[in-house]
Amino acid sequence: MRRLICALLAVSFYAGAPAYARMYQWVESGSGIVRLSGDPPPWYRNGGQGPRTLVFEDGRLIDDTAIELPPEQEEALRKAAFREVDLKREEVAIKKLERAALRESRLQKQPGDAQPESRTSGIPGKAAPDLPTDDMVTAEDLDATTVEQMKSLIREWDKRHKGTPGSP
Repeated sequence: MRRLICALLAVSFYAGAPAYARMYQWVESGSGIVRLSGDPPPWYRNGGQGPRTLVFEDGRLIDDTAIELPPEQEEALRKAAFREVDLKREEVAIKKLERAALRESRLQKQPGDAQPESRTSGIPGKAAPDLPTDDMVTAEDLDATTVEQMKSLIREWDKRHKGTPGSP
């Protein structure tokens, strides 16, 4: 039963993440070198400043900054592009925190080392659950409190990302 809950939580967490690849392409004016990036260049849809930028999504051309658009539409495209960058950065930060927590749990479970009397979860009044020594958290390692904390994190993530591309 716990494995099912863990699997459902994992699926629901990643279901809201954008599942497409967007690529930005431009030619540097000084050197003539073609640049490709998964992130928009700083000048993307910024009032015609900077080199022409082509935007591809899943191999299809979806935007070309050489095509003039109304200012409102340019601003909407720019905001959407940089919102995606922010989402990617948040996901990277979460993964770094998860890895740090796993490293910390390994350090605390070293044989021969004294275990601390109590650890906190970062939530006032709640103790942190014991984490496994390997990189994978199994359903058996989760208690009801941890499951509720994960659900709360997912709800908060959904609230923050409501209305963004790929969100429910």
